[in-house]
Amino acid sequence: MMTRNRTVHRTGFFALVLLLLSVLPANGQECLCPTLAECSPCSGGISSFTFLYEGNQGGSIAINDDLGSVYSGTINPGQTFTVNSRTPGQSFSGPFIEIYINEIFLTQISTQCNFIVVGQVYSDFKIRAASSRNGGPLCCPVELLDTTPPNFISCTSNMQVVLPQNACSVAVNWPNPPVSDNCGSPVLTVSKASGSLFALGTTTVTHTATDKYGNQSTCNFNVTVVDNSPPVFTSCPSNIQVSANNNCSATATWTNPIAQDNCSANITGTHTSGSVFPLGVTTVTYTASDPSGNQSTCSFTVTVVDNSPPVFNSCPPNLSMNAVSGCSRNVSWGAPVVQDNCSVTVTTSHMPGSTFPVGVTTVTYTATDQNGNQATCSFTVTIRDNTNPVLNNCPTNIELTASTSCTAVATWTPPTAQDNCSVNITTSHPPGTAFPIGETIVTYTATDPGGNTATCSFTVTVNNTQLPILENCPDDLVVDADESNTAIVTWDEPEFSIACGELTITQSHESGDAFPEGVTQVVYTAKNEAGDEVVCRFTVTVNRKVLSLKATPAITPNGDGIQDVWIIQDIEFFPNNRVVVVDRWGGVVYEASGYNNVSVVWTGTNHSGNLLPTGTYFYRIEIQQSRRVLTGSIELVR
Repeated sequence: MMTRNRTVHRTGFFALVLLLLSVLPANGQECLCPTLAECSPCSGGISSFTFLYEGNQGGSIAINDDLGSVYSGTINPGQTFTVNSRTPGQSFSGPFIEIYINEIFLTQISTQCNFIVVGQVYSDFKIRAASSRNGGPLCCPVELLDTTPPNFISCTSNMQVVLPQNACSVAVNWPNPPVSDNCGSPVLTVSKASGSLFALGTTTVTHTATDKYGNQSTCNFNVTVVDNSPPVFTSCPSNIQVSANNNCSATATWTNPIAQDNCSANITGTHTSGSVFPLGVTTVTYTASDPSGNQSTCSFTVTVVDNSPPVFNSCPPNLSMNAVSGCSRNVSWGAPVVQDNCSVTVTTSHMPGSTFPVGVTTVTYTATDQNGNQATCSFTVTIRDNTNPVLNNCPTNIELTASTSCTAVATWTPPTAQDNCSVNITTSHPPGTAFPIGETIVTYTATDPGGNTATCSFTVTVNNTQLPILENCPDDLVVDADESNTAIVTWDEPEFSIACGELTITQSHESGDAFPEGVTQVVYTAKNEAGDEVVCRFTVTVNRKVLSLKATPAITPNGDGIQDVWIIQDIEFFPNNRVVVVDRWGGVVYEASGYNNVSVVWTGTNHSGNLLPTGTYFYRIEIQQSRRVLTGSIELVR
């Protein structure tokens, strides 16, 4: 370290300060000046200087206060740098600091609040900013504050946009105009933000740039919104068809169509709802116009036709009676009466006196006028059959054994049926069906044309004789316990299977369980639906873990990466520990709980973090889990 000898007379110093107070720059703004809201009066002495070096030559620089060096390095012309007190938040020691360039004393600067003004020049050093211990950043003289407004490099060009069809306003986007300032980045505000909605017409948008000292500049552009979208009909009546009256005309009504426009629309039509229309097809047209002259139309037709069908004044009621011989009966009724405004022709599906089979038959009369309009009259004739079918030779219950496909094929002779009419036999399962394990009910149903039925049922039972199969039963396992005398043990699960049916598997333990010290039997059991079981057994032996605490006899915290910290072997397995290190006089120099050789470790320092001297120290290690105590000595070598 270089030693400089200099005697300073205080009275001369204060005279120098008074002289320098009058040497302030006449102009020139400082962007490092805080705003009026950020600065405060000097209080408690200066804690930080920011200097501009205005000398012509560079070199090494050293700055000292009363306690020694506070800044050193290399300085170049035009360089700005900051000098802080040796203790953050405290002022420089002594009433002034001294500046040396290439070991030559240049100037001394007061650190007292009464003598410092931002903008003062001391020799080749100009104070650009300063902070006091109690007051924060110092205010600048008014003549140093920035008065230059921001500069818009370019302004957004005028814009013209077209309204969408579904809105009377439109969102308009643009990039913010680029702006610069001599003191950092100004804040940009806008009268309408990019992405805002703009109505029909012209709107002026103003961007305002404000720098940190309140200086402002603006740029303007126009957004013009035009409407090119015609109205849109959201509803239009469908084509209408109405029946003519005796005058061959008809009145037609409809719901007026609706038109939407991004602004507004006026609707006119060639006809109004409720108008009288002649026989034939007439086109109705509606026109929608908006204030900008855009138009759209909606059209539909009104068709007047003669579609009055004939009318049946009477129709026979439904008829129901029993069969008289075999499966049929002759039935008679009175013919229905029909009328129409024109001539009419009547046809029928059945004539009175026809023969009807057992069941329900629909009789339909159809009346057709000369325009093809029709009307129908229908009724039913029901012939009842009260005799149920009879099923003979119903099969007995069947019992089978399942094959490897888990099914069994059953065969039998189907039952026979007899009835006074024809009969239809259906079944839930035909002979030769493959049945699953368990009981299945087979049902035969005989149905005659009258809906009378008879049933017969029997069961097919398929028994399951398959046994469970065991594969890959684990071998006995031997593991070491952890520091809690337990061990997490995993294994590959045994595999159980069965050709048919379901298995129920139980187990005494799961892979990944914690096992205590000693021998534990693990049992897996698989049972089929009949209760037959297969078992997998193996043992898990947990041996006690042998741990030995051993402290290294020396520590050399010299930063070479070898024995820089004190290592206690296996201490991480005993997290509930307490380590104490004392000097030869019994004074505690280090103490810790949860010592782990990594985050909690002794590096040869005392409680305050200061380096301890070379020598012999003594330790005591207490382990709560086993109530063990380990003592000894350690050599600290630097």
